This record gives sequence, C-alpha cells and structure tokens, in this order.
Amino acid sequence: MQRRTFIKDSGIMLCACAAGPTLLAACGTAIHVVKDVEREGEYMQIKAGELDVVGFAVIPETRHGFPLYISVKDGHYYAVLLKCSHKGCELEPGARLLKCPCHGSTFRSTGEPVKLPATEPLQTFPVSVSEGIIRIKVG
Repeated sequence: MQRRTFIKDSGIMLCACAAGPTLLAACGTAIHVVKDVEREGEYMQIKAGELDVVGFAVIPETRHGFPLYISVKDGHYYAVLLKCSHKGCELEPGARLLKCPCHGSTFRSTGEPVKLPATEPLQTFPVSVSEGIIRIKVG
C-alpha cells in the first residue's frame, strides 16, 4: 500500500469512528429529562411545555424510588412509574412503549402491558393540567 493511500484511508476511518456514535444516537428516541420540578406536599409540578418536543418526559427522582414517565396522548396526560409490574426492574422509556430490560415485558405509555411476562398494569398517578402547568399527585 502506498503511503498516500494509507493516509487517505486512515483519515476516512478516523472520521467514521468519530462520527459513528453521533449518527447512531440520532437514530434513537430522544429522552427528555425534566430538571425543573416543583414539589409541594404530595404533588409534583412541571411546565406543560416540557412535553412539546417529543410528547413525553421523565422525572428522574421520585419518592417511590423510580423515575416517573409523563406523556400526552390525544390530549390526555399520563403519569406512570417506571417500575415493571412483573419483577420490579426499572423500565426503559421510549416514545410510546416502555420496555423492561430484565425479562422483556413491554407497556404502553399509559401503563397497560402489551408483552409478557408482565400481566398487571404499571402504577399510575392522577394528572391535572391548568394554565400550562402539569400537576401530578404522587401521594
């Protein structure tokens, strides 16, 4: 191999290696983590605009020990604890499905199971929306 060919091929490979993770990340669903959460007694509040980009968001810390998944579907708001009803593993959130990495259970964003082994729905919380604020009663 000539030196010039080697340098050219090495440069192309270097660029591919550097750009690869960015391109792959762009293919996945963006997960919006809410950082500005107001807590007041048994309620958590976030701005409704937090769901504007991808239609859902995750509140990472709750008093229940698992993240909370907030979504909007057909104008209805849902709050679901990201804890699998099968064996209690933390679920991986997606745009419309929540998946369990432990045993493969899958749930809708509203909490209903759609793939075994889980047969029970996820824990949900009452949600109200007023004046651009989503209010979740977490108990």
